[in-house]
Amino acid sequence: MTVVERRRRILEILKAKKKMSIGELSKILGTSEITVRRDIKVLEHEGKVIRSRGIVFLPDLSEYELSFMEREKENVKLKVSIAREAMNFIKDGMLIGLDAGTTTLQIARQIVERKISVTVVTPCLPILQLMSRSERSDVILIGGKYDVKNLSFVGPVTNRALNMFRFDLCFIGASAVIPERGFFTSDLEGAEVVRQLARNSSKIIGVVDSSKFRRSAQYLSVDITDIDILITDDGVSETFLKKIPQKVRIILSHR
Repeated sequence: MTVVERRRRILEILKAKKKMSIGELSKILGTSEITVRRDIKVLEHEGKVIRSRGIVFLPDLSEYELSFMEREKENVKLKVSIAREAMNFIKDGMLIGLDAGTTTLQIARQIVERKISVTVVTPCLPILQLMSRSERSDVILIGGKYDVKNLSFVGPVTNRALNMFRFDLCFIGASAVIPERGFFTSDLEGAEVVRQLARNSSKIIGVVDSSKFRRSAQYLSVDITDIDILITDDGVSETFLKKIPQKVRIILSHR
């Protein structure tokens, strides 16, 4: 089997099996793990596969992309209702920062559907793809190191680029909310991107559904006292709401 044939065979196996370890591929191909790793490195460089923690996927079938897609399907009605409330703050001509997330994706969808004329700046690929359909709004994608799990860009390049802007508004999401502390994410670099969005915005609007008040995450992205407006749904318990500082304006969307 030639090198070209072996690499083609790897792609065929991944198409059939969805995901495989280096060791499993080595056994099927009857070759050493060193050789398979070398092939995977080439295929990864060509953008044909994704490798993470020793597991190899095809890009369009990766668990990471599916994780974003699955999150997009969670609590859709709540996210839409939150996005509709958020639209009350968006006016033609504004420069708006959108965090990478599935609730902010719904805000982008509302902007497109309502044909509002704004400029959206985002590190999020799905938001770019959605906003590109707009006939009236512009979209600027902030690049950097690609975060496959969240389909967005992070890192020093992303953060420096965000410092070029002064947003009228930014909308930020969270993996978890601790009412007395702030918004948290499960990714350190992602938390810093959110922090940069907030630092460069005249008004910070948090958009999270009520499930985020019952979850946990490791990294603080924005302190609760830095948030001007918090939009969530009416499923949040009164106990949580009482812990939020009075300076934060709370808006509850109806489910």
